[in-house]
Amino acid sequence: MVENEYGGKFEELRNKAEEVLRDKKESGKELGLEIDELIHELEVHQIELEMQNEDLIRIQIELEDSRRDYLELYDFAPVGYFTLDENGIIKIANLTGSDILGKPRKFIIKSAFILYVAPDYRKTLHSHFHQVMKTQLKKQCDIELISPDKTPLFVTLDTMAVLDEDGTFKEFRVVVTDNSERKKAEEKIEEFNNQLQSTINAIPDLMFEVDIEGRFYDYNSPSAGDLYVQPESFLGKTVSEVLPPEAAAKIMEALKEASEKGKHRGMIYQLTLPYGEKYFELSIAKKPVPKSKSHFIGLARDITKRKIAEQRINEALKEKEMLIKEIHHRVKNNLTGCLI
Repeated sequence: MVENEYGGKFEELRNKAEEVLRDKKESGKELGLEIDELIHELEVHQIELEMQNEDLIRIQIELEDSRRDYLELYDFAPVGYFTLDENGIIKIANLTGSDILGKPRKFIIKSAFILYVAPDYRKTLHSHFHQVMKTQLKKQCDIELISPDKTPLFVTLDTMAVLDEDGTFKEFRVVVTDNSERKKAEEKIEEFNNQLQSTINAIPDLMFEVDIEGRFYDYNSPSAGDLYVQPESFLGKTVSEVLPPEAAAKIMEALKEASEKGKHRGMIYQLTLPYGEKYFELSIAKKPVPKSKSHFIGLARDITKRKIAEQRINEALKEKEMLIKEIHHRVKNNLTGCLI
């Protein structure tokens, strides 16, 4: 009896134990699955982080390359770049800027920009900065710098104001362009133009520029008395609108020949000026400058004295011819009388 009773209890306990064990195994399986999923997620996340890290490294390298390229472009630009504070002290400068000022970059930083400006232009620089700060607009001015070899160094400043987030002035950004070569070229051109103008002024003839339609564009006259009308009355107008029909027709005929052959010489026309009749000999040549319309340079030489002299000579020749005829007639009559 007792054995059967205890046997039944042990059997019941065993069954409960096996049931608990089964439950534990099932819980362990579920826990294992959860752990496996967690490990998988962690591995995936790790791979994602590694890929993101590779992208960050690549982006950082690209940014460093871009920054290096920017610095090279900044330093080796063909113009000088300067950042100045409100007092004109140099905060930042590129290599071209330091070359323009003629000193290594480390020696110009924290120095006043005005120290490198020629004394005669310092007031101009001060006014320039004042205008930029006042208007907060980009401004330009031309000044002369003190070059290391003491030769004139002309530059153009393009300056803008940089503002803080609250709109207050922060600093100047200045672009400095070396105009020395351009200045030299301009001086040579000016010298050439002055020499050319002196040569033109020395020409005793009336000079003018017209197009193929005979429209006046420019003129040069040694004497205002040689003008048929005042400049404001003929510039921009055609010869037909300004001159008498006969003179205008002759000039247009000369223009036509110059257009076909490149030049024309010897056309003579007559004008009635306030102080009397004037004769002019016209020479025209095509201007060697490409334009939408052909332009011509004309020279009108006053040949009035020559013309008057020719008229007097012709009159004298006619008188001489008449005199010779008269003498011949008288001699013939006398000979006839003697023979009779």
